[in-house]
Amino acid sequence: KVEKHDEIIEYTKSLIKELKLSYAVGFQFKLDEEGRPNVLECNPRIQGTMSLSTFAGANIIYSALKLLLDEDLPEFDVKWGTELIRYWGGLFIRDGKVVGELKSLKV
Repeated sequence: KVEKHDEIIEYTKSLIKELKLSYAVGFQFKLDEEGRPNVLECNPRIQGTMSLSTFAGANIIYSALKLLLDEDLPEFDVKWGTELIRYWGGLFIRDGKVVGELKSLKV
Protein backbone atom coordinates (compact mmCIF):
# COMPACT_ATOMS: atom_id res chain seq x y z
CA LYS A 1 0.00 0.00 0.00
CA VAL A 2 1.31 3.44 -0.90
CA GLU A 3 1.10 5.34 2.37
CA LYS A 4 2.07 8.95 2.94
CA HIS A 5 4.39 9.11 5.95
CA ASP A 6 6.11 12.49 5.99
CA GLU A 7 8.79 11.46 8.49
CA ILE A 8 9.84 8.46 6.37
CA ILE A 9 9.85 10.64 3.24
CA GLU A 10 12.18 13.16 4.91
CA TYR A 11 14.43 10.39 6.31
CA THR A 12 14.68 8.88 2.84
CA LYS A 13 15.58 12.21 1.24
CA SER A 14 18.27 12.79 3.89
CA LEU A 15 19.71 9.29 3.48
CA ILE A 16 19.84 9.57 -0.31
CA LYS A 17 21.65 12.91 -0.02
CA GLU A 18 24.06 11.72 2.70
CA LEU A 19 24.87 8.46 0.91
CA LYS A 20 25.12 10.26 -2.46
CA LEU A 21 22.65 7.87 -4.10
CA SER A 22 20.72 8.60 -7.26
CA TYR A 23 18.43 7.07 -9.86
CA ALA A 24 16.32 4.14 -8.60
CA VAL A 25 16.72 3.54 -4.85
CA GLY A 26 14.53 1.74 -2.33
CA PHE A 27 14.53 1.91 1.46
CA GLN A 28 12.50 -0.30 3.76
CA PHE A 29 11.42 0.97 7.16
CA LYS A 30 9.69 -0.57 10.15
CA LEU A 31 7.97 1.48 12.81
CA ASP A 32 9.01 0.76 16.39
CA GLU A 33 6.64 0.57 19.39
CA GLU A 34 6.54 4.38 19.60
CA GLY A 35 5.84 4.74 15.88
CA ARG A 36 9.36 5.90 14.98
CA PRO A 37 10.70 4.66 11.63
CA ASN A 38 13.82 2.49 11.60
CA VAL A 39 15.69 1.56 8.42
CA LEU A 40 15.61 -2.18 7.71
CA GLU A 41 17.53 -2.08 4.44
CA CYS A 42 18.59 0.03 1.49
CA ASN A 43 18.57 -1.30 -2.06
CA PRO A 44 20.26 1.08 -4.52
CA ARG A 45 18.58 -0.59 -7.50
CA ILE A 46 15.20 -1.05 -9.13
CA GLN A 47 12.74 -2.60 -6.68
CA GLY A 48 10.09 -5.18 -7.47
CA THR A 49 7.38 -2.97 -6.00
CA MET A 50 8.28 0.03 -8.17
CA SER A 51 5.44 -1.14 -10.39
CA LEU A 52 3.13 -0.17 -7.52
CA SER A 53 4.71 3.30 -7.39
CA THR A 54 4.19 3.66 -11.14
CA PHE A 55 0.56 2.61 -10.89
CA ALA A 56 0.13 5.09 -8.00
CA GLY A 57 1.47 7.96 -10.13
CA ALA A 58 5.22 8.01 -9.39
CA ASN A 59 7.14 6.31 -12.17
CA ILE A 60 10.53 6.00 -10.44
CA ILE A 61 12.17 3.94 -13.20
CA TYR A 62 11.19 6.38 -15.97
CA SER A 63 12.30 9.30 -13.82
CA ALA A 64 15.66 7.62 -13.14
CA LEU A 65 16.21 7.36 -16.89
CA LYS A 66 15.26 11.02 -17.36
CA LEU A 67 17.74 11.97 -14.62
CA LEU A 68 20.46 9.84 -16.23
CA LEU A 69 19.85 11.60 -19.57
CA ASP A 70 19.92 15.01 -17.84
CA GLU A 71 16.35 15.69 -18.96
CA ASP A 72 13.55 17.41 -17.06
CA LEU A 73 11.89 15.17 -14.50
CA PRO A 74 8.14 14.60 -14.68
CA GLU A 75 5.86 15.79 -11.91
CA PHE A 76 4.36 13.08 -9.71
CA ASP A 77 0.71 13.01 -8.76
CA VAL A 78 0.77 10.22 -6.18
CA LYS A 79 -2.52 8.48 -5.49
CA TRP A 80 -1.92 7.66 -1.83
CA GLY A 81 -3.67 4.51 -0.68
CA THR A 82 -3.10 2.60 -3.93
CA GLU A 83 -2.59 -1.08 -3.13
CA LEU A 84 -0.93 -4.06 -4.77
CA ILE A 85 -2.16 -7.55 -4.04
CA ARG A 86 0.21 -10.29 -5.14
CA TYR A 87 -0.87 -13.85 -5.73
CA TRP A 88 0.58 -17.07 -7.02
CA GLY A 89 -1.02 -19.01 -9.81
CA GLY A 90 -0.28 -20.67 -13.08
CA LEU A 91 -1.55 -22.12 -16.31
CA PHE A 92 -1.18 -25.72 -17.42
CA ILE A 93 -0.20 -25.99 -21.10
CA ARG A 94 -0.41 -29.12 -23.25
CA ASP A 95 0.28 -29.13 -26.97
CA GLY A 96 0.34 -25.32 -26.96
CA LYS A 97 -3.13 -24.98 -25.40
CA VAL A 98 -4.20 -23.97 -21.91
CA VAL A 99 -5.75 -27.05 -20.31
CA GLY A 100 -6.04 -25.89 -16.73
CA GLU A 101 -5.39 -23.14 -14.24
CA LEU A 102 -3.76 -23.21 -10.83
CA LYS A 103 -5.44 -20.71 -8.54
CA SER A 104 -4.19 -19.85 -5.11
CA LEU A 105 -4.88 -17.56 -2.20
CA LYS A 106 -3.81 -13.94 -2.25
CA VAL A 107 -0.68 -13.31 -0.16
